Amino acid sequence: MEEFKNLLKSTGKYLSPLGYKRKGLAFIREDDDFYSIILFQKYSLSNETKVSFSVNYGVTTKLILTQQGKQFSNCLVNSTYASDLSRLEKFEDQWLTIIKGNDVETAFEELKGYFENSLLKELDKIANFNFLFDDLLSSVEDNTRSLNFYVTEKLLILTKYKFSDKLNDVISLLNKNAKGENDRLFLREIFTELSITM
Repeated sequence: MEEFKNLLKSTGKYLSPLGYKRKGLAFIREDDDFYSIILFQKYSLSNETKVSFSVNYGVTTKLILTQQGKQFSNCLVNSTYASDLSRLEKFEDQWLTIIKGNDVETAFEELKGYFENSLLKELDKIANFNFLFDDLLSSVEDNTRSLNFYVTEKLLILTKYKFSDKLNDVISLLNKNAKGENDRLFLREIFTELSITM
C-alpha cells in the first residue's frame, strides 16, 4: 500500500543522517561493536486498503553475529515493539494500522516523536555489553520454565568472550536451571559448539 511505503520512505529520510541504512523493512545502524535495528513488521493479513504493523527494535553485537551467523532475527537482544502511539489506529494492542487515504505526514510525525522521545534513547542504552549481559542473565535466572536456546547461546557467547571471570557461575546456573533431558541435551550442544568445558 502506497501510504505504508511512504511511511517507510519518510522514516528512512529521518534515520539516514543518524547512521541507519534501510534493508527491506529494517533500518540498521552499525558501530564498532553493535548493530542497532529498527524493524517494521507487517501483520500477515494486511492488504491494499489497510496495513497493520509493529515497530520492533533491538540490538545485537558483532560478536554474537560472528558466532551465530548473520541472522538478525535470532541475534536480537532486548527486542520489543512500539504500541503506545495514539494517532495510528491500534489493533490488538501491539499492531499499528495505517489505512488507505490516511495522512502519511501526520502518521510519520507521531512515529518521529516516538523515535526521538523513546526508541532511539532506548537503543543507545541497550547497545552496551554490561546491559546485555545483565539482561540475558536475568532471563535465565527465572528457573520456572525451560531454557530458551537463543537466549542461552547469546549469554554463553557474551560470557565466554567478554565476561570470562563469570563463566563458571553462568555454567552452574544454567545446569541448575535445566529442566529435563531436552534442556540438558541442548546445553551440551551449545557447550560443544563454543568449546566450553562443563
